[in-house]
Amino acid sequence: MFYVAPADSNASATPYDVVMQFTQALKLTTAVSGRMCNSRQQCLKELESLFDLQDDWDGEGSAAPDPVNVRSAKRLLELAYQSGNFPSPPQIAPGGNGEVILAWREGDLYLEAELVALGKVEWMLAGPDRQTNHWVTELPVA
Repeated sequence: MFYVAPADSNASATPYDVVMQFTQALKLTTAVSGRMCNSRQQCLKELESLFDLQDDWDGEGSAAPDPVNVRSAKRLLELAYQSGNFPSPPQIAPGGNGEVILAWREGDLYLEAELVALGKVEWMLAGPDRQTNHWVTELPVA
């Protein structure tokens, strides 16, 4: 089970609670353009491909995705798909410091999960006419 600590709350929530809260609030149904995947299997394959990236994968000195973060991203997607209530497949991208980023966009709304360390997910929700929210999720290691 992973726990959410939104900036405006000290409450803990189950993965199902988190998924329901944000999918109902945002009604996210499409991914951002770019390296997006169209199915669960394609998402997992896309994540697997991140293991092949080396340091300086972008020609600008970025670190290769940390294998721990790739595995955590896979775990997050598995939990999300098991819940049956997660938004469409995300865009999947490596970050510049070894993190893995999963992102969704619906119109002007944007949801991002950044896998930054073992079991740690940093979330961001942004959109017009709303305050950008950040919170951290603890993800269990499988």
